[in-house]
Amino acid sequence: MRSGVLVGAAAQDVHEAMLICSEPPAPKQSPNVAVAGLPFAFRETAARAMVGIDGRALWLSPAAAHAIDACATMGIVDGRLVGRTRHSEQQVRGMLAEAQRGPGKVDLLLAPASGETPELFLQAENRSRSGNPVIAVTIRELGRDMDRLPDLTRLFALTPTEHKIVRLLMQGHSVRAIAAMLGTSVLTVRTHLKRTYAKVNVGTKEQLFSTLLKLMLD
Repeated sequence: MRSGVLVGAAAQDVHEAMLICSEPPAPKQSPNVAVAGLPFAFRETAARAMVGIDGRALWLSPAAAHAIDACATMGIVDGRLVGRTRHSEQQVRGMLAEAQRGPGKVDLLLAPASGETPELFLQAENRSRSGNPVIAVTIRELGRDMDRLPDLTRLFALTPTEHKIVRLLMQGHSVRAIAAMLGTSVLTVRTHLKRTYAKVNVGTKEQLFSTLLKLMLD
């Protein structure tokens, strides 16, 4: 039996804890696995946390546990997924509340304080079904797997400078830091980003990250 990490009081209740119940797949089979009590599967290798609508952590994949342990903005405190700073806690609570309200994914760039460099990109999705109130949170550490970012000059007709700014942004650098690296002004970087948003057909940095991360995972 495969296992993830059971957290807090969730480990005392089999129905809520969501034990991994499938056997390891054969090498050519899909890596997706099922979770007891939930009518859906997920990719175990992903950094994924299953939490209750109140933030109570029910299950963490090994990759999610590692990402949370290594970051300074989010943690597990008293069995709950929380932000480690006042700002990041407000962000996490807001994300879970928005995910609870409706279908679709809620994207979040998690930073320790307003205006500071984000550390994680989170996607929350309401998976509550059959009386199981559960939100799936996928965790991506900024700057990882950048070699998998496709050629955006070809896909979206970005200029080389726009492509470079996007790469630096996805590595966790702020607009001000990018401006210093490129020897230009913050206004110029923001202008490049505005043009990039239009070409990728997004309106926010979170939407940009969501679109590009999907391309990196394909």
